[in-house]
Amino acid sequence: MPLPIQIDASHLDLSPRVFRSNTIAASPPDATATAVATVTCTGDIAAVLGVLVIGWYSITIGTNGVTLASKVTRTNAAGTAIATGGAETVTATQVYARSIVAFDTGPTMPGQVYTLTVTVGSGSAASTVSAVQLVAVVI
Repeated sequence: MPLPIQIDASHLDLSPRVFRSNTIAASPPDATATAVATVTCTGDIAAVLGVLVIGWYSITIGTNGVTLASKVTRTNAAGTAIATGGAETVTATQVYARSIVAFDTGPTMPGQVYTLTVTVGSGSAASTVSAVQLVAVVI
């Protein structure tokens, strides 16, 4: 039998554990993996279970783009992948909204950086990211 709840968090400020960015860092110029958003977990915060990372973006596919893939990495676009979405078929000039969720059980705190990376397969001209959200919650 589970223990009963004796304390709740209704008046506990957990905002120091939430980090977010809605700044578009770049748009994919071609078929290159490109960091479209980055967030840094600052402060002296213990990560007991890990870090939940949620990414979302809206993109218009550039010339000749046929696939769209997303991933969350540590540090930068070439960093360790925490979550990788499969390549989805897309059509040039169309607008798509995509999301990805990751859970990092081995963050380096403080200062762990997470990057939302996007690749447009076969793209020969720039795709355009028009909106982005990247959120990291230290648990």
